[in-house]
Amino acid sequence: MFISVIILPVLSAIIVGFFGRYFGRYGAVFIANFFVIITCLISWVLFYEVIVSETTVYICLWEWLTIGVLKLQ
Repeated sequence: MFISVIILPVLSAIIVGFFGRYFGRYGAVFIANFFVIITCLISWVLFYEVIVSETTVYICLWEWLTIGVLKLQ
């Protein structure tokens, strides 16, 4: 869910940027606004989870370097 806050606006920009002419002006505006509203709702949920509930969040996207037992993330 944390990564979706970053991916959804990028996905919206790609969809509207490359395929906006097929949706028309109002369709492209609807798609862009839809993704922004969904991102906003998800960010409110994440804000509540992290700030209000005081949960610790650790996101490991990938391991940067692994040599034997040494793991750098």
